[in-house]
Amino acid sequence: MIGHHRRGRPAENATERQGGAVMVEAVIVLPVLVMLVFGIISFGQAYSSGNTVAGATRTGARLASATYAPATDKNAAAAAVAAAVKADLSNLSLATPVEMWMYKADSNGLPNGDATFTNCSSNCIKWTWNTTTATWNSASGSWSNPNGCGQTLDYVGIYVKATHKLNNTFFGSTTLTIKQKTSMRIEPVSNVLC
Repeated sequence: MIGHHRRGRPAENATERQGGAVMVEAVIVLPVLVMLVFGIISFGQAYSSGNTVAGATRTGARLASATYAPATDKNAAAAAVAAAVKADLSNLSLATPVEMWMYKADSNGLPNGDATFTNCSSNCIKWTWNTTTATWNSASGSWSNPNGCGQTLDYVGIYVKATHKLNNTFFGSTTLTIKQKTSMRIEPVSNVLC
């Protein structure tokens, strides 16, 4: 009997089949992983923009609660609050401010119970963003008599709306609207002013 020689071909076929399976798996899994990574990056950037906008509302509310009621020039005091919010918003890289409100807040932190922030009519000052000059347009509205005297003090609210540009379109929309508000109690003013 002549010695039996194995052919190398069947082993090579198994290796080729295994390599082909790996390629098919990679083609299926790789796009999902890429989308997941870009989604995580986009979410992180949007979260960062949201934190910046929230921080700007806190800055504005803190300044307004301490300075707006005792101010003799309410327009100048409101402008100082708008400038402070603008300074904080300058840290936005992928988002653009749209509007800002300074308003008398109700017990829920809303202007006159308006949860949608569509009606800035009484005890409310509104600014819109000018993208050309990167600053607030002239204010509209007024709040002339904030209560900083006695036992029942008013609350001041700051609301900022911004649009965040997403880096990818995997999730349908290319922009995300960010809305943040902060309300704080007006600090009691001196008895001399009451």
